Amino acid sequence: MSPAPSYVGKNLDVEPMPETQYAPLGDSFIAYQVVGQGPPDIVLMRSAFNHVELQWEEPRYARFLSGLGSVGRLIVFDPRGAGLSDPFAQGGVPTFEEWADDVVAVMDAASSDRATLVCIGGATIRGVPFVAAHPERVSSLVICNGYARIVRGGDYPYGLSNDEFDELLARRRAVIEGSVPESWFGDDVLFAHWTSRYRKYSVGPGMSLAILEVLRKADVRHLLSAIAVPTLVIDNHPTGPFNASEHARFIADEITGASFVELPGETVAEWRFPDPDAVVAEIERFVVGSHTPPEPDRVLATVLFTDIVESTRSTVAVGDRRWRAMLDSLDRIVDGAVTRFRGRVIKSTGDGHLATFDGPGRAIRCATLLNAEVEPLGLTLRSGLHTGEVEVRGSDIGGIAVSIARRVCDSATDGQVLVSSSVPPLVAGSQIEFEDRGTHELKGVPGTWQLFEVKS
Repeated sequence: MSPAPSYVGKNLDVEPMPETQYAPLGDSFIAYQVVGQGPPDIVLMRSAFNHVELQWEEPRYARFLSGLGSVGRLIVFDPRGAGLSDPFAQGGVPTFEEWADDVVAVMDAASSDRATLVCIGGATIRGVPFVAAHPERVSSLVICNGYARIVRGGDYPYGLSNDEFDELLARRRAVIEGSVPESWFGDDVLFAHWTSRYRKYSVGPGMSLAILEVLRKADVRHLLSAIAVPTLVIDNHPTGPFNASEHARFIADEITGASFVELPGETVAEWRFPDPDAVVAEIERFVVGSHTPPEPDRVLATVLFTDIVESTRSTVAVGDRRWRAMLDSLDRIVDGAVTRFRGRVIKSTGDGHLATFDGPGRAIRCATLLNAEVEPLGLTLRSGLHTGEVEVRGSDIGGIAVSIARRVCDSATDGQVLVSSSVPPLVAGSQIEFEDRGTHELKGVPGTWQLFEVKS
């Protein structure tokens, strides 16, 4: 039997609130705090309703933070649009890739190259895409009371019904209006008062409702298989459909090699554990026993294929020399656009290009921009996108995700940007809109696939 973690049995005093610092990200700044000393580094992600200073006022959660700070160097932060961080400058709700930018910015500001990521509750939906797309920044992953999808339906029988989610929205509106019934929190009047105050100061009213609507649409189940770092899933026996234990078991089953721990007790909120010491002890046991994962050769990416429409006819019309000059100009346009949206051009395919991005929103905006920028050349593109796990082969990539993106592109017509069904849930909350283009059989790819066109 392995020895008990050093945290167990400590008469731990709650740390005083640390100084709030700010990480730059473009023209914005992200509020963060550092607790304790490493190694290891631990980055904590909570729901998008966050306030790094007010969270220390709740005794159990303050003890939880202090406990994690005794295990390693804990980094906590407010995502853009929440707490003490700047609003999200682009308007609307951040996409998953933009939330991932917050994590990278905070880790860079804190000089953390690689860390254990701890996701509590709703932060799982933001954390999973980050880990899958940036495994080089994550040494291990801990998910506590998390879910990959919050609304049940179709092939997912867990979580809230749409009616129950509407009730959740009504509760949020009640918080905004200052009419939270104390009965929601049992006999703990102080906790009810803190919760109401915390949620009011964590995020603006309109943004909070918009974020909840994003959660209604969000679904990261298909990304779980792309998690390639050691993972611990903790189920703290929360009650009700919002925090159903089935969510945790589903996540543990879908992530290869994930460990699953079930702790006794019940909790009424994702940040208030009945026994924070027990949760920290499990995290310490896992972090201390985890080994540094190998450098990733598989990574989550959004794959973009572009093709020139009727390239053969265009070659005949303008001649070989002129056609070569047009292709050279296209290469420069593609290189510039992909770089602008933080992607990587993998290769030219002769009459098109293959590129990858760490998030679908940037890939879509790049494809849309390319349609406009090639018009002066007299060219028309068609584009296909798919988000999935790719195999890294030196400077090239491979795998089924590449094949799917290729076939999605083949299904597009003049000027269309088509995406697979994996993409829309990952850009929920953005201003990107889609039109359903029905189910398609993709040559060489099993099954049928729902495709969507990006509305210009």
